[in-house]
Amino acid sequence: MKPLVDLTGKRGLVIGIANAQSIAAGCAQAFHDCGARLAATYLNGKAEPLVAPVAETLGVEWLAACDVRVPGELEALFERVKSE
Repeated sequence: MKPLVDLTGKRGLVIGIANAQSIAAGCAQAFHDCGARLAATYLNGKAEPLVAPVAETLGVEWLAACDVRVPGELEALFERVKSE
């Protein structure tokens, strides 16, 4: 099926993938299917083993832990986004 939008050459950051069934994973799949290059976050080290295989199938270029409730983590994430 042809994607509704062409995101070829675009980059996206998907925040909060929890597992293969999470809404964020579905969004990441849709962006990937439309041609976007992706980076993604997960909550913490406990979630990483569930998220890493999902990210790999989507060709996510880099993964980072990010808990938006922790002061400074979101800011640090955006600094990484700027640099990469």
